[in-house]
Amino acid sequence: MSHYERISELLELGVIEAISSILDIYDPDLLLNLLGILEELFTFGERLRQAESSSENPAFFSFKQTDGLKKLEYLLQHSNEKIQKKAIELLRSCQNDLENLEL
Repeated sequence: MSHYERISELLELGVIEAISSILDIYDPDLLLNLLGILEELFTFGERLRQAESSSENPAFFSFKQTDGLKKLEYLLQHSNEKIQKKAIELLRSCQNDLENLEL
């Protein structure tokens, strides 16, 4: 199974929903790992969007549908500066997807 197929399978199995559901935990190490995974999934979703000539990143769309965006915005207030920075990076990387969803 290729890397592409593995990530596609994870998306189909609901990994975005699972990650989104626990973004409100406090554990800084786990949060940083989860944010890193989200970054990879969003990057993969962008490649998938381009390959399929779609107007939306499926990973980001799923994240938004599970209220993950609200939790990500809440992490901007986290006491750990690394988490705040990672949340900012993710929000900036998703800005284009946000604009597509609002159209």
